[in-house]
Amino acid sequence: ILIRGRNIFDPHTFEEVQRIADTASKIKGVRRVIRLPGIKETVGISKKWTLEEFSQIIRPVDLFLRNRWYTRTLQGRLVRGLDRIIGAENRPDVLDFALTVQSETQARFIVETVELLALHHEQIAPLSKLEVHTTVIGYYEEGAMVVPAPLDYVLWTKRLDTFTSRDEFKNKNRLIYLRGELSAMAKKKLAKKGWRVKGNVTKH
Repeated sequence: ILIRGRNIFDPHTFEEVQRIADTASKIKGVRRVIRLPGIKETVGISKKWTLEEFSQIIRPVDLFLRNRWYTRTLQGRLVRGLDRIIGAENRPDVLDFALTVQSETQARFIVETVELLALHHEQIAPLSKLEVHTTVIGYYEEGAMVVPAPLDYVLWTKRLDTFTSRDEFKNKNRLIYLRGELSAMAKKKLAKKGWRVKGNVTKH
């Protein structure tokens, strides 16, 4: 069921959407209902936003849905990935970052990055917050950080050297969560810099 309205943020309309969603969620066979009232409760759990404030906060969602680099499949995967990282701060920032892509390849990379973070969140350690540092990084266990890498094979390059040498990453428990494998040189250099690597992980 897809509900549309001239002004979904009109208080009466918003309440009606909540009523319909509650009814739909009780129908046998319905596994999940995604609704704006529920999203408002989730992201604003510690804030009492007005509907006008909430409409401004989720404006990037409309831009995301219109972004030509995200197919419907990629859109769905990104939303589901972020939803799996329940409880982590700054998830809306990832959506803002997602709007900066300039190609479908970049869009797919962000989607797979989020899916790896979701996997870590579910199977290794829950993430407390997300941050954007030219990619999406997760934090857990008192500042420990995980950098997801949806790549099949990683070589040691100047770009990787620069990224892993950033000041904000120093003096932290640092993990690269890699879909594939590292070259021998990359493994040696990263170990010398104090980075741990967990390779051969899947994104689902």
